[in-house]
Amino acid sequence: MKSVQDNEKIMLKDILFDYNIKTTINNEYPVLSSTASGMYLQSEYFNKEASSDNTIGYKIIPRGYCTYRSMSDTGLFTFNIQNLVEKGIVSPAYPVFSANDDYINEFIILYLNNSSYIKKQILELKSGGTRFALPFSTLCTLKIPKLDKEKQLSFIKTITAFERKIENEEILNDLHQQKNYLLNNMFI
Repeated sequence: MKSVQDNEKIMLKDILFDYNIKTTINNEYPVLSSTASGMYLQSEYFNKEASSDNTIGYKIIPRGYCTYRSMSDTGLFTFNIQNLVEKGIVSPAYPVFSANDDYINEFIILYLNNSSYIKKQILELKSGGTRFALPFSTLCTLKIPKLDKEKQLSFIKTITAFERKIENEEILNDLHQQKNYLLNNMFI
């Protein structure tokens, strides 16, 4: 079976667009954080507001759009889709983007976060310094497989099913451990 990696490649600049709309009213939308473990309301993630008192100039990120922290100490970047609120805001340093009609944001994010091919491309881009920077313009020079929407959906469904199975197995394992703990303590 042919792997996704073996497909013809397309540059991200051909399918992504930069969404660079900034706030003009202070605290108009909730502040969000894009982290290695997903998107969060900043007030919940940090148990406080960590942003500046003045959020004018922060980038607006509509539901379904993507973002990431563009600086990394390790060269690893985590890309997230904003599905928390209709519109939120992120630091002006975070790129906000979406795919054109030929690609599905969920596929783009899954591929960017999980492909060793992408990680290799990012590492090859590093020059000088101790930190890795990945501005949107550089992200757009990376290549991903050229797939029709049907194949992208199939990939999303397969990965989602595996993630659900892993999650269910972890829950089942936790329940077995709880049962054993209760049984052990019941007969003391």
